Amino acid sequence: MVFDYNIKSMAKQYHVQDEVLKGILSGLFDQKSINKPNNLKFITDIISKEVKDSALEAIIHLMLTERTFVPTEIGSYVRLVPPNYHQGSEFELDVLEDMGLLGKGDEYSDYYVYGQVVGDSSWGSDPYDPFYSTIKVNLMYHDDDKNLKFVETTVSPLHALNIQKRFITYFKKVKQTELNFQEDGKDINGTIEL
Repeated sequence: MVFDYNIKSMAKQYHVQDEVLKGILSGLFDQKSINKPNNLKFITDIISKEVKDSALEAIIHLMLTERTFVPTEIGSYVRLVPPNYHQGSEFELDVLEDMGLLGKGDEYSDYYVYGQVVGDSSWGSDPYDPFYSTIKVNLMYHDDDKNLKFVETTVSPLHALNIQKRFITYFKKVKQTELNFQEDGKDINGTIEL
């Protein structure tokens, strides 16, 4: 019996046959830990049949990736490839770049966008499962007046790279609209004395 499993790599998708998947899974086990080596085939059969596809995808991804995976939490900032139909309808590249909301590209994508995790896509998101098949992310885009707006989407948690807020240029641009003074009359930044 041949099954196809989808293994996604950023915006691309690949199909792996069940026999290849079982070969990868058999590498999880130290041959010395199995009393009868012939039982390894049955162990991998059970895993490939009983573990849900999204969990198998996560296991294979984590086994083969060259990056250290950092699970997300609700409120985590992430970098990801946006849905291709969003460009032009939800955002313009030059505006995102001007706002500091466009991530530098690499060998996998020409550019990335940022977002914030709002939950997983299960019916009841309590507790949050960072390995659920998809997570909900508020993508950070712009409106017609070039103000920050959020667009919710669902993505594989494996394709949402957990990053620290301080690496998003948008948050480094501090806009000061008024001076705030301490009670002693000094500017809170210590630059103006009255």
